[in-house]
Amino acid sequence: EMIDALLEQVKMDISSMWSVHSYEGDYNPLHDHNALSPYSLSCIVYLKVPESVTGFDDGKTATGAGGATDGMLNFVYGQSPSDFRRLVPPHCRGIVPKVGDVYVFPNWLEHEVWPFTGEEERRSMSANVNTWYFPRTMEVEGQKVVGINPHIANIFKPDEEER
Repeated sequence: EMIDALLEQVKMDISSMWSVHSYEGDYNPLHDHNALSPYSLSCIVYLKVPESVTGFDDGKTATGAGGATDGMLNFVYGQSPSDFRRLVPPHCRGIVPKVGDVYVFPNWLEHEVWPFTGEEERRSMSANVNTWYFPRTMEVEGQKVVGINPHIANIFKPDEEER
């Protein structure tokens, strides 16, 4: 019920959708996505992935890393390298895409796709989704409260004994 109540306050629409057809040596440089709403999401669906995109060192050197990063999707975030002792997360996350994989992420998250070798096509579909939040306005103890979920509104009311 709580999720339903939240979803009643959220509206979504697709602002743009496109496909990307990449061939040997093609790449997408580091970028993020523009959006109309402050809570926008982006997504990538992989439709075709070349057999050469394995994530393992197979002797290919299209990226200068022995082929280990060929064709990978790379999310970039934060400012510092990984340091688990200070609880700082890694600043990038490389993913070897597979057909059918779907990645949904905030539109501000920078990402890139590395080049690959081989004659096959890498094909993906992407979209930007605007997410609009329309908070409820409720009255709790004579006060207007904005954005409150009716299922938790009672926690703001004093107990009968406290009155």
